[in-house]
Amino acid sequence: MDSGKLVGKTIAGCRLLSSVARGSMGEVFKGVHEALQRPVAVKVVDVDAQAKDTLDKLLLEARALAKIEHPNIVHVYDVGVRDGLFYIVMQYLEGRTVRAVFDEMGAMPSEEVYAIIGDVARGLGAMHQAGLLHRDLKHENVMVTSGGKAKIMDFGLVRVAGAKDEYQGFVVGTPPYIPPEVWLNRPADARSDLYSLGVMLYSLLTGVYPFRAKTPEEYAQLHLKTTPKNPVQVRSEVGDELASVTLKLLARNRADRYPTVEDFLRDFEGCRRGAAPEALKSTGRRVKCGFCDSINPAKATKCSVCGEGLNVPKQIDLSARGSEVACPACGGMRERRARACPSCGRGICSNCLRSVVQRDGLCAACLAIE
Repeated sequence: MDSGKLVGKTIAGCRLLSSVARGSMGEVFKGVHEALQRPVAVKVVDVDAQAKDTLDKLLLEARALAKIEHPNIVHVYDVGVRDGLFYIVMQYLEGRTVRAVFDEMGAMPSEEVYAIIGDVARGLGAMHQAGLLHRDLKHENVMVTSGGKAKIMDFGLVRVAGAKDEYQGFVVGTPPYIPPEVWLNRPADARSDLYSLGVMLYSLLTGVYPFRAKTPEEYAQLHLKTTPKNPVQVRSEVGDELASVTLKLLARNRADRYPTVEDFLRDFEGCRRGAAPEALKSTGRRVKCGFCDSINPAKATKCSVCGEGLNVPKQIDLSARGSEVACPACGGMRERRARACPSCGRGICSNCLRSVVQRDGLCAACLAIE
């Protein structure tokens, strides 16, 4: 396919203006929809060079994508075959790929990581709910728009779950992101996409990929036999909570990963709010109480010191519980039968349990009674 001859041509009502990207499965052009006068992206594949079953796959999956309307997935407007060319007309995005941002910045501030990975995960979840697997999730395939929203935008290896896979028996994807089961020629599933998402998360948090190699064979050995270094050891600012979520995504055995995008997002967004993620329990690490900062066993549900739940945000509701009363000295909350205020340290009368100690463990009123 000679892209130079396509520039200026009109396909499905869209005039092709310039080539913007080329891959193994075709070329993407910036175009303009002539009737609506709006910019579009048009991916073109020479079907003369594709087997019929590959063309059927392209049509099936492009039509499935066209049914998804989600803010974190590039919109598909039209799909078809014309003059020996398969085409897919999509939303044209102004922005930069995550790869371009990563190459410039390396490790990103946590809020940017939460925003990008959260957006990608929600888009991926919509694909999974529609019965689609991405199979090539990576920095290059995600665009951060000028408005700051991340969108999944390339679907060259997308597969409809349960449909015939013409790549069965082959390792497909991009080596730094390929999960262990795919290296073993086993069918991918939703957890395989989550592994690739874990590679994205790890690299954005630390500034480096979990594995680096020179050849696909070396990558295969690393993904199959090596555990990534804990992100906290690479960059201490990451923190144990977010590191545990990342390592759960990157578990070699897919049964040890999050089963769904929704399960991942529950832990991931919990970290953003300051909650201790479930992933901490699977790593066996200890958990810091968000209220009193005491260290507790990972599997504990309540703090052994203050009694607060451990899997809750640090912004704990400070309203009084039934067993709590205000300290008569400082107004801080204390247990009703406590003999001293945990906030100011003043002693509480052992007789009435209401007033501040004056002498011999008693308040002034109780001393007068004696």
